[in-house]
Amino acid sequence: MKLCIRSLDEHEKIHSNGIPWSIYRFGRGFAEELSSNLITVDAYLEKIFPNTHMPGMCIVIVNADSVLYSRSFGDCESVDTPFIIGSISKSFTAAAIMQLAEQGKVDLDASVPRYLQIDLDNKVTIRHLLNHTSGFHRYQIPKDLTIHKSYGEYSYSNLNYTLLGEVIEVVTGLSYGDYMRSYTRRKRILRYGLAGDNGL
Repeated sequence: MKLCIRSLDEHEKIHSNGIPWSIYRFGRGFAEELSSNLITVDAYLEKIFPNTHMPGMCIVIVNADSVLYSRSFGDCESVDTPFIIGSISKSFTAAAIMQLAEQGKVDLDASVPRYLQIDLDNKVTIRHLLNHTSGFHRYQIPKDLTIHKSYGEYSYSNLNYTLLGEVIEVVTGLSYGDYMRSYTRRKRILRYGLAGDNGL
């Protein structure tokens, strides 16, 4: 887990209580105990980490100019320890699709079969996949493209983003891994990262 904060400037009023959103997401306990003194952050993390039951954790606090604080806990040997980011890769996939839409290469309201040669109802659009409103169920697999009653309503499914990854490949002519490596390096989103055929 890496925590990136734009600034710890006292004038930065991101959340209604004045705590930067990226710190507030840890919960009220963290927000209430946090002060501008990074020693407090260190002491807090030292106290809570044993109770998280996580094998390892990495915290990095940055502003626009420099790293303000960094520390690894547990099995993380350093702040450069690689992490499997799992479903965070969906954010990268969505950003790539939106970039391709801005370039006119993807129409968000086009049916998915316009891009993929699959047996899927034409009513399912790229936008449905992005928003998890396609009607797919949570653990549905690519071999099963059944649209359920949840169509049009939010229903989280990995299949949505599996198909979006395939759209990226068709539109760009690159593998998902190659495109994401290129995209994230070009945008300086990741300093380090691996992108395989199964995701970032």
